[in-house]
Amino acid sequence: MSRYGMALDTQTCIGCYACTLACKVENANPAGIWTAPVIEKEVGAYPNVRRIYLPLLCNHCADAPCLKACPTGAISRREDGIVLIDEDVCCGSRACVIACPYGAIHYYEKADGLGTPFEEARVSLHQAGTVQKCTLCAPRLDRGLQPACVDACPTGARIFGDLDDPGSQVSRALTTREWVPLGSPVDTAPAVVYLTEGARQAGGAPADLVLPYRHQEQWGLSHAAEFWLLGLGAGLFLASRWLAPGLTVFGVDGVALITLLTISAAGLILIGDLGRPLRLWRALAAWRTNWISRGAIVDFLFLVLVALLTGPTLTNLRTAVGLLAAALAVIVATYPALAMGALKSVPAWRGLGLPLEFFLESLLAGVALTGLLGGWSEGVAPALPSLVALAVLRVAVAAARRRVAPGPARTAAIGAAVTGGLAALAMLVPGGVSAFAGAAALAAAGMSFGAKWANLRSGASPSPFTGSGELASRLHAGH
Repeated sequence: MSRYGMALDTQTCIGCYACTLACKVENANPAGIWTAPVIEKEVGAYPNVRRIYLPLLCNHCADAPCLKACPTGAISRREDGIVLIDEDVCCGSRACVIACPYGAIHYYEKADGLGTPFEEARVSLHQAGTVQKCTLCAPRLDRGLQPACVDACPTGARIFGDLDDPGSQVSRALTTREWVPLGSPVDTAPAVVYLTEGARQAGGAPADLVLPYRHQEQWGLSHAAEFWLLGLGAGLFLASRWLAPGLTVFGVDGVALITLLTISAAGLILIGDLGRPLRLWRALAAWRTNWISRGAIVDFLFLVLVALLTGPTLTNLRTAVGLLAAALAVIVATYPALAMGALKSVPAWRGLGLPLEFFLESLLAGVALTGLLGGWSEGVAPALPSLVALAVLRVAVAAARRRVAPGPARTAAIGAAVTGGLAALAMLVPGGVSAFAGAAALAAAGMSFGAKWANLRSGASPSPFTGSGELASRLHAGH
């Protein structure tokens, strides 16, 4: 079996964009989606600065981050190494767009409505609400042809062939010439590499063959709201177990009812944010490897248990169901951060610091809401000191994370400090509960949302495109 790959020659690429247009016509990509762009980049040091061209495409990685990020199993890797996306299975979560460290995956939000003959005949075959990328012209390869971009290149800058065949053109190029993979924050074992003579002749170095970082804009305000509601519901459920286990509203378990409503609202936001909402059920497919899939399953199980607790049934099993629901609540509060951390192309989201942040924010918001529901009465008197203690912990975590994600750390530290200060005043000032406790609760809830929004905004990975998908006209050496 062949293992296809490509070497891109920075010495012979002249920036004519023939490959870009050939790819566009061959694959009928919708307007604004370019799967074989050519980027201009300035290298060298002033005043000896020159321009080189970087032809780009999907790297068809052996360890493809997009494959692991997909919750529905829509992305697969053939035996010949080609990574493909099945538009019939894609739900449009856009996790793969963020996960790709080369900016090679694009979200097709909706048709442009121009209705040209070409679009009616070819572009309409693509499904809005799904993602697209270079296929290495797999249908052409299956017919014994080369990729369209390779055939169209007038200078031979795209050297294609079987990497496992020592006699292939690409294998000979990799054996006799200096090459490097495109710079990436994660090792993906790409099948696409760059010959470096052109960069050196221009006064640059192999290290210049990198892309600038761009802020991700695939997960934004709606995801911040979803993650916040998940944390709020889970935190309320957990906090009420020790602060106000008997709290009722209208004669039922009020905490369970509010938890049910907040988690359900988060689920509705998630469904509404998908490009293809009716395919949400497919998100269960990748539960072995994907935190989005695991989270969807845990959300559903948690909702079932909480729904049972809202009624008068399960008298004998109520304690066991409550304990199981509490265990699931921990996962509900933290799995969004685990899903973000699994997208390795975003350095600021890696590690266990982010899940810890989400968990503390969930508890802070949950304790605050428990205190509000209980009126800060004797039964929930520990709510205020709990707010102070959790606020101190959140400030400490923010201080530890300030170098990794300075913006989110600053937002969280300020919000937690305000929360803790107001809660302390509520305890220390005579009659301060009525004056400061509610404000502390609002500060806790606001900090929980603001920190999640700031963390999403801090997400950045290498890409030739802007955060909203426009192709950058020119890239400079710095990133």
